[in-house]
Amino acid sequence: MKVADLSTADLVKLCDLVRAGALSCPLTETPLRAHGFGAFAASIAASLAFESRAGLLLALDLLIEERTRAERPPLELVWTGPDTTSPQTRDTAVVLAELCRRARRRVLVAGYVFAQGESVLRPLHDALVRGLDVRLFLHVPEGAASEVDVPAHAARWVREFVRRNWPFGEPLPVFFHDPRTSRRDGKVLLHAKCAVADGRHALVTSANYTSFGQTRHIEVGVLIDDVGFAGRLEGQFNGLVSQGLLQEVALTA
Repeated sequence: MKVADLSTADLVKLCDLVRAGALSCPLTETPLRAHGFGAFAASIAASLAFESRAGLLLALDLLIEERTRAERPPLELVWTGPDTTSPQTRDTAVVLAELCRRARRRVLVAGYVFAQGESVLRPLHDALVRGLDVRLFLHVPEGAASEVDVPAHAARWVREFVRRNWPFGEPLPVFFHDPRTSRRDGKVLLHAKCAVADGRHALVTSANYTSFGQTRHIEVGVLIDDVGFAGRLEGQFNGLVSQGLLQEVALTA
């Protein structure tokens, strides 16, 4: 048995075990067999004989990336609502969850409306538990008493958001907002609805992060497997953070 014969699911499982510390470097046969790799254990130990965890994770990430890239078309229609049972479309909530599961390093999600977030946001919490960097960009509605009250208003609003939509407890994502949306006369919306995983895979959708938006309304989006596009989309948000136009919400404020 060769490592190349491992399924993508098994490669992801191996990567997750190494990342979680359940398998140490260099890999050896006995622990691999104990974790269910059976006849592949010897070839995995021989082919992936990395002394460093970082080197092994990089190699596994590259293998998974190449495998998933070959298995998926570069553009996929993502759809919510009545369907014609076309095999070419996939449900928004399913795609978002898969995007989070496939991520190996980081996830960025931007949304306008979140409600009943437990089912929608659980994949983000799972990604955090696996040690990924998760950034969540939220629309914080107006309500600050003054310009100086904007950070405190955003903190209050996000704490309430966590109470209503994040029943999982720690860890939490890093929250960001556009300060202009909190001002009484701002009339500005953070209206983007998208997600980016590892700067490689991007979901751009009309669907809000609500149970109706993800499962019942007619919504359309596209899942894009392109490092250039995903990197630019992620870079737009991170660039605005670097310029101070989008700001991290300090929950201790």
